[in-house]
Amino acid sequence: MELANKTQEGLVLAEEKSKLSNKIEDLKKEKEVEMTHKQRKFSKVVDSLKDDATQSFIVWFETALEQAAIVHPTVDFFELNLYKSIVDGKLVEDS
Repeated sequence: MELANKTQEGLVLAEEKSKLSNKIEDLKKEKEVEMTHKQRKFSKVVDSLKDDATQSFIVWFETALEQAAIVHPTVDFFELNLYKSIVDGKLVEDS
């Protein structure tokens, strides 16, 4: 009889272990979905901040050009833009 009880206890423990393993896997999947959602949301926030920073820089650049044109009305600032760099003392298109 004692062997039957031990076998029954073993089966109950194995079943409980299986249930707990399944619950752990379910919780892992839930956390993965939650983290994926949070990562997407974070990426959207980062992209929005990048766009805001870019727009601020463009506005600042245009304002600086307007101010320079007022201070130096005889200088042609048409050549200046955000997509040029100075290389060897010359203004060149960025590649």
